Amino acid sequence: MAPEQATSGLAGPHSDLYALGCILHEVLTGHPVFSAPTPYALFAKHAGEPPTPVRVLRPDVPEALEALILELLAKQPESRPATARTVYQRLAVLLPRSAPGSQHPDGPFDPLRPFHTPMAPPPGPGGLSTAFVAQAAPAPRDVDLASALAEADELIGAGKHAPAVHILGAALGSAQRQHDPHGPVVRSLRKQHARILMLDGQVGPARTEFLRLAQTAAADHGPVSAEALGYRFLAAQCSEQAGEISAALAEYQAILPAYAAQANRDPGQALAVRDRIGKLLLATGRPRSLAGSPRPAPGPGAHARPAPSRHARAAVATRAAQRRHPTVVAPGRGTGDSERQAFTAARSAALRRTQNSLPSGSASTAQPEPSGFR
Repeated sequence: MAPEQATSGLAGPHSDLYALGCILHEVLTGHPVFSAPTPYALFAKHAGEPPTPVRVLRPDVPEALEALILELLAKQPESRPATARTVYQRLAVLLPRSAPGSQHPDGPFDPLRPFHTPMAPPPGPGGLSTAFVAQAAPAPRDVDLASALAEADELIGAGKHAPAVHILGAALGSAQRQHDPHGPVVRSLRKQHARILMLDGQVGPARTEFLRLAQTAAADHGPVSAEALGYRFLAAQCSEQAGEISAALAEYQAILPAYAAQANRDPGQALAVRDRIGKLLLATGRPRSLAGSPRPAPGPGAHARPAPSRHARAAVATRAAQRRHPTVVAPGRGTGDSERQAFTAARSAALRRTQNSLPSGSASTAQPEPSGFR
């Protein structure tokens, strides 16, 4: 489990790279990166303990491979390699070369080939006899938008997001040819397409689409409109799911003042943004950074929390005094005069503390103290 998963439950592509580093470490050394008697102790080691370099256990391992594994096992996601393709390129140069005259000469290797042509024989002698020639893509054809949307909704309801993405993508291309590319039909399809891309885990394309929608909404309704801010919030969620914690945090912090400054803002949305900021600060090891962030001021329609009544403050003061002098059951009854006087003094001090904590001009300060507590 990657450190960010152990500390905050956040995971992304960089978490998979951490898992790859764990696998490479164990394959080369025969031992896991960390071992502990309990899962919680193991999580703590992944989150805070540096790994043992591979060459300590296997001195014959190339230094470049050891350096790559240490980068994959970095505690912060941003410190790991940027993409899986980068890792592949750094591993490819470490592969052994074929001997001269070998039946399997070196050649370009496509790691995605098994996914493109899963039933194809392997390349080389005994495999494909001719080079693969890509056929020209057929000309795009228009689709019936109503039928495509109905089919996509059915697939989404069944949890089949990948085919729904394909259908909505084709419908979006057809709509852009049939309608105004900036009109409401195309914009609605772009929004649905981006949301399904996000559900399917294709957060990179989804983020790009949400940012394009945010730019369009900002041009039409203003950069701090609810629509533009909503798309930026979704784009930040995509960055978060992609493991780009710094980018997501920066976007959340950029839109928070806009939500707080709106007179008719949605308090729930502003709270959701602050919640994401707090969790990401916790994930990056900066929980104290949230303490200094400004809180949004109450809007015109917001209801201030009412000050406690005189009765309530007197009751609180009485309970505080009774905790200090438990032998006195209530004011005026109990043991000797000295104990009752100490009780009365403690109750008066507690009442003054609650009085001083009230804002100036509070209506409850003008209420007389109830006679039952005198």
